[in-house]
Order: sequence, then structure tokens, then C-alpha cells
Amino acid sequence: MAVNLAIVSGGYPTRYRSHINHDLYARMHDMAFYQDSNRYEGLQTPHFHKIPAVLRVLEQHDWVLWIDDDGFFMDFEQDMRRFVSDVPDNVFFVACRSPINPQGGWT
Repeated sequence: MAVNLAIVSGGYPTRYRSHINHDLYARMHDMAFYQDSNRYEGLQTPHFHKIPAVLRVLEQHDWVLWIDDDGFFMDFEQDMRRFVSDVPDNVFFVACRSPINPQGGWT
């Protein structure tokens, strides 16, 4: 059985046109895509936008992949489902490590 993975991205206000890239990737891999540009009141930081955005769709899918609005899929041949296809059923959350910038600073 195929992994039911959805892709969620967004932010308020919308800063980039990355949703075009995210939507195209999702369509190519037969995944749902949600662009969330809702305004959520009371967030301590705009970085927390991902929490209510993911929670809105979590019950509808086996897995939800959040991609920041300044991130882009570069290799459309790679299927993101491969990262969760063998995760045990009792695991609720999986996160990847941020890439390392050899020159230091933000990645």
C-alpha cells in the first residue's frame, strides 16, 4: 500500500512563489498539497505558522511533510515517501537534521 503523504507549506503573508514548485512536485508524485496562508493570531513567532498549518490536515493523511516557504524541490525524481515507508506504526513524528553550511551561518 502506498504511503498517504501530504505536503504542507505556507506562511502569512505569502513571501515567495514556492507554492508553484511544491504543488508541481506533489502532482507529479500523486500527493495532496496544501498551501496555508491563513493568519493565525497569537503565534510567538512567524516560524510557528507550521504548527496549526500541519494540524489542519494531519488527520487526513498517514504522514504530513512540512516544507518551508523558502524551500524548493530540486530533484523531482526523489519521492519523499521513501523517508517514511519503513517507519514503525507506533512512531508519530520524524524530523530531519538541518543541513550544515560549511562556511557557517544559517542554512
